[in-house]
Amino acid sequence: MKREKRDESAPPLPFLPCDLIFNILSWLPVKSILRFKCVCKSWLTLFTDPDFVKKHLSQSQNHKLIVSCEFDNFFSVICENHDPKPIHNINSKIRGIEVNFLGSSYGLVLYATGGAGASNRLYLLNPTTEKFNRLPVLPSLIDQITVSYGFGYVASIDDYKVVAISSSLNGVSDFESITSVYTLKTNSWRRIQDRTLEVLPFEGSGILLHGVIHWLRPHWSNITCFDLVEEKFQYMPLPADLQIDPLSNKLTCGVLRGCLCISFIIQDQDLMFSREFWVMTEYGKRESWTNVWSTIGFDSIKSLNFSNSAKEDLFLVDKRWLVGYNVEKDSFSRYRANYNPTTNIEAEIYLESMVSP
Repeated sequence: MKREKRDESAPPLPFLPCDLIFNILSWLPVKSILRFKCVCKSWLTLFTDPDFVKKHLSQSQNHKLIVSCEFDNFFSVICENHDPKPIHNINSKIRGIEVNFLGSSYGLVLYATGGAGASNRLYLLNPTTEKFNRLPVLPSLIDQITVSYGFGYVASIDDYKVVAISSSLNGVSDFESITSVYTLKTNSWRRIQDRTLEVLPFEGSGILLHGVIHWLRPHWSNITCFDLVEEKFQYMPLPADLQIDPLSNKLTCGVLRGCLCISFIIQDQDLMFSREFWVMTEYGKRESWTNVWSTIGFDSIKSLNFSNSAKEDLFLVDKRWLVGYNVEKDSFSRYRANYNPTTNIEAEIYLESMVSP
């Protein structure tokens, strides 16, 4: 079959400057970019260019939820209209391994296999591209009993940091701890603080806000903070005159609509339990702590710092249910489960990106 000759009188194909192509492509969803890698060599090179990856990340507004069922794969989902729809399974190689999410920042998720203990392996994952990186083994203390982690992106140095606080028992009741920091660019750990006596183990993984990691500690009336830029510790006071015990009142820390948040269980005169939520409306100012609402006395609750199209804030309740809370209606709505509701789940919000872990 003869190819038809191009009409020479037809106008030439338009020429687009490279800068314009760069800007247009940077607005595409990651799924389209991955598909367009095979268009030409110049696009393949462009999509791996650090400037393009950074530009694309700065414009990305597509948040998704990554969910891990107990001893199963984890998968990415979209949560809209109380129907979490799975997009795809991620990294099938980890099937049969317990996964614990430790934080999410600028397109990457930090997780540990086998839980969050000292002997477990850490990974950085981009759920969108499904690429992951196994971190080097964390230097540990003798008789180490607990490790708490924090994770975040540091814009000033364009790098990701993982903070690990290792604690061990020194004697009968005294604790000692060391702090180690991992940076993605060096792919290595370094200690930044000598062993310190009488430091109680931190509770859970840290909460990232304003470039600072926040932890709760049992029996302490403040929040311990670690500045990722200065790599220094400081303390954030809890609301004044708040008579609670972090353990018995099941105090939790999180981020709610861009503000530092705590919640805890209280019992009223009728012996009914409820959970109060407080937010720090002006970061760093103790007097700005505000009681925003009280609700059902859930045993455990994790704010996922995400609001859906129905203007509901999304929570993981009792490690089993995804629940939306509508502030205006003062009501909770349980999302339909597409996983086994009898098993525990882990959940974390992440931002779609091209960032390589």
